[in-house]
Amino acid sequence: MRSRAGDVAAASGFIGIPGQTFNFYISPTGSDSNPGTLTLPWAVTAVNTKRATYAGQRVGFLPGNYDVSGLMGTNEAVAALTIAGGTSSANQTYFGSSDASGFYLRGTATLDAKGASGLFGGGNANASPIMAARSGTNFWTIDGLRFTGFSMWAFHVGDSPSGGNGPTNWTIQFCEFTGGSAQNNTVSNGVNLGPIINYSGSSGLVTQNYFHDNLGWTDPLHFSCIYQWGLGNSATVGNIYSFNTVVNSSNFQGKEATQYNTEIAYNYFDMTLCASGTDVTAAPIFGFMADNGLGTLSKFHHNVMLHQGMGIVLYNTNIASTYVRTPAHVYNNTFVAVSEHAAGMLIGGYVNTGSGGTTHNVSSWNNLFWDNGIAANAYGYVMTGIDLFALSDFNMYGGWNLWGSVPDSSSGSTPLTAYHTLAAFRTGFGTDANSLTNTANPFTNGGTFADQFHVLSGSPAFNAGRIGGLITGAQCNMGAWDGTGRPGATWVS
Repeated sequence: MRSRAGDVAAASGFIGIPGQTFNFYISPTGSDSNPGTLTLPWAVTAVNTKRATYAGQRVGFLPGNYDVSGLMGTNEAVAALTIAGGTSSANQTYFGSSDASGFYLRGTATLDAKGASGLFGGGNANASPIMAARSGTNFWTIDGLRFTGFSMWAFHVGDSPSGGNGPTNWTIQFCEFTGGSAQNNTVSNGVNLGPIINYSGSSGLVTQNYFHDNLGWTDPLHFSCIYQWGLGNSATVGNIYSFNTVVNSSNFQGKEATQYNTEIAYNYFDMTLCASGTDVTAAPIFGFMADNGLGTLSKFHHNVMLHQGMGIVLYNTNIASTYVRTPAHVYNNTFVAVSEHAAGMLIGGYVNTGSGGTTHNVSSWNNLFWDNGIAANAYGYVMTGIDLFALSDFNMYGGWNLWGSVPDSSSGSTPLTAYHTLAAFRTGFGTDANSLTNTANPFTNGGTFADQFHVLSGSPAFNAGRIGGLITGAQCNMGAWDGTGRPGATWVS
């Protein structure tokens, strides 16, 4: 299994493999009867027909638009392009974007599911992804490709729910997912859609990708930017989603058991244009807490989140009870309210030991909440049971002066006990002794994306946090900008 901490740290500075060439090449004008060289490249269909040849090798997509609309079909289990994996970390299958000279260059190759058909996904009744790594396809990397024109999905990791063993040791990096829409798809109703759907894939890394301007079906409850499922024959374990930029493409959602040990870090979410009707569609991070007593720790940290509803919701849909079941650390996140629906900016999770919930298993520190001039919703900054937190401290709240608790046996927002001062919240929860409220703008840097919310010297959040959320910890900034990395994809400006 890959090193979790090492992956997150490395992802901020790794930019593909500049200067590297490939073993085989694919071109928009190539042919599968060619040898796959730079001068005589394969066609894009070689992804399906040459698996035994390229498995464990480096394959470069030469510049251009690859119209795969004719390869899209009506069966979710059949992708337009189904990749072969490698045999070990040293012998990975690698698909990368290439310049005309045969060297890696991000963004030159576009896989277009709309293409000449003029229809998203190649047809209104189509239900296949552009690319997939199916059950048992391990050790592979997708680097620098553009995915567009899809309807239901761009990429599948593994088989559909409740089938197959998920792929392990896989990476999707430096890719762009844009221009997808299922608005006219006639078979999308009630189906979980998104640019990437991970069916039980483990030890995966999704990093430095740009997701923007993608639309689901008219049912927003079933559309997320990334879905992580736990219904396969193997558990979904140890995946990292880091340094991604997500704009107008919904959220990251972990759904169903069995899944654990997830890390979501250093991402930028802009949910400004997303539906705000429910917590699931409006929360940038939703779910990931389905299992009881399985695995160790999931971590959600250093994310910048512009959100319509709750900021982070740690429970799951479609299970017997919506309770927090596994340990989680939530720290150094920046929450920015963007509408009157913004509420419950931290946790919408519940505790019920009789139904598999666990008390005192969530720790929260160094989180920065910015009201952004938005009036308080009924839930306030926190809405959960008072027994949820093992630690909550060194957080910076804004001017709402509203926190909420529900009984441990509750699985909803009522009956709600409101706390209208930080002092009352401290007493009620027994937490946040060193947290504070602040109504001054804590951001002192301009720019775009995550740069808008950079905490610099002079900000009220500067050096106001503590490493680990402990009074004995070294000083650090509150929020996502604490000096350890820039949230969002570093190549997106």
